[in-house]
Amino acid sequence: MSKLKLVVLAIVALLMFVPFPVVVARSCEILVVDTVGRPRPDAEVRRGWDYGSPEAMEGKHTGPDGLARFDSRVERHSLFGRLWVNVASVVAVHGDTHIDDEYSVGFPDGYTADIDGVARFKWVDEPGHFAKIDLGGLPRSGHYRFKFTIREKTP
Repeated sequence: MSKLKLVVLAIVALLMFVPFPVVVARSCEILVVDTVGRPRPDAEVRRGWDYGSPEAMEGKHTGPDGLARFDSRVERHSLFGRLWVNVASVVAVHGDTHIDDEYSVGFPDGYTADIDGVARFKWVDEPGHFAKIDLGGLPRSGHYRFKFTIREKTP
């Protein structure tokens, strides 16, 4: 193998371990309202994200306008690390390679929630008293906004 090829191979190998910025949680606003559209101040909104490591959590409360605002989160990961996370995720039971980027809103007993906004996964867990979205699979650039409407359950 020529010296030039060895140098190029060495540079490529080193670049595999240089950390690059990765958006692990998108910029997002969560609006929490009641059934007539009035903001629900002081509602707890939690954001969780993980990318090949234990999930990180961040919690906020809505303001008087019913909004909780989250800035994007950027971490540094090498190309090798990114490749390893994707391979490990495919081999894992879940078989999913997206970066988890979830937002949840709690609600009291006897209530449920409706979720407006575009997300890959949306679900309401009534026994657990929370509604949740996951932005995994959506573009990492841009800003997202979701509305959670908390309403009384009807029998």
